[in-house]
Amino acid sequence: MRMPTPLDICFLAISAFLFIMYIFFLITLVVYRWSQPFRSVFFSLTLALGVVDVLQMFHTYLLLKFPSFGWMTNSLYLNLPQSVVKYGSCALWALAFNQHIAVFIIAVNRFSAIVVPHGHNSRWSPFATRVANFLICFSGVFFVLPKIVYNSSIKYEIVDNVTMSATIVWGNQQLLEKYKYVSICLNLIVNMGCFVMYMTILCVAVRRHHGTLRAKVSINRKNTANPPDAMVIYHQI
Repeated sequence: MRMPTPLDICFLAISAFLFIMYIFFLITLVVYRWSQPFRSVFFSLTLALGVVDVLQMFHTYLLLKFPSFGWMTNSLYLNLPQSVVKYGSCALWALAFNQHIAVFIIAVNRFSAIVVPHGHNSRWSPFATRVANFLICFSGVFFVLPKIVYNSSIKYEIVDNVTMSATIVWGNQQLLEKYKYVSICLNLIVNMGCFVMYMTILCVAVRRHHGTLRAKVSINRKNTANPPDAMVIYHQI
């Protein structure tokens, strides 16, 4: 087994610290979920995304990062049952899909709240929120169904005999290529959609801010141009 380098240790230490901070953030959302502003739909969606993120980080380090470092390759990863390796591979793809869906749904929620606020609460009813959370948590299962059915051979293979680095290898390479193309398309759609929505949010926020400033300046100018009558002030005193 390859010993961890100082860079590996530094990387893992930073990752562990950020992971713990993220856990505390999610705990805060859970503890105060019935208090404002944490009881809003946005924080409900954020909590669902946070759970998916934590699961993805856990699976990524346990099933990809550690074997890529060459840690416990011969003693553990090469001896794992194929069912465990298949579960890990499917979980990684499913959770990644869930993350994409979550990011897009949260962007839609923010777009609805800021750009078209009229009717926002009715659009994001409790039922709609439950549907959105269901998609965030479980849509990845449907995404990996072809992988579960048609990709029977999945195993770890050593890719570097010096470092003993290993990775998960699909038996059905044609299916892997299709998943790669679908993932690229999904990334483009989600990224472009989120970019357009958040840029629209930014433009609307800036326009509203400038409108508020112009209104304040106009009021100040009117007050300066039309000062109160001195006799009225004297009478009030």
